[in-house]
Amino acid sequence: MDEKIIEKIAFKLHMRPETVEAVTDAVFEEIMDSVSGGDNVRILNFGSFSTRTASAKLGRNPKTGEMIEIGEHRKPVFKAAKGFKNRVR
Repeated sequence: MDEKIIEKIAFKLHMRPETVEAVTDAVFEEIMDSVSGGDNVRILNFGSFSTRTASAKLGRNPKTGEMIEIGEHRKPVFKAAKGFKNRVR
């Protein structure tokens, strides 16, 4: 995670940056494990993480230009919550 963000959180919470980094790493690891296992993860006023199935399609190998078939696969999706969207605006 970005050092600046870790330092800002540590300052706000009066904690050591190493502790904040360990906690945030654990949170993101759990989110990735849950989503890759098929669960949806919802964080209020932030957003939700889920997966979608991408259908099979034709693609191009960038090195050779050869057409290749890309099979159906799952991909991660993040949808920002209304509170997050409003703050960005």
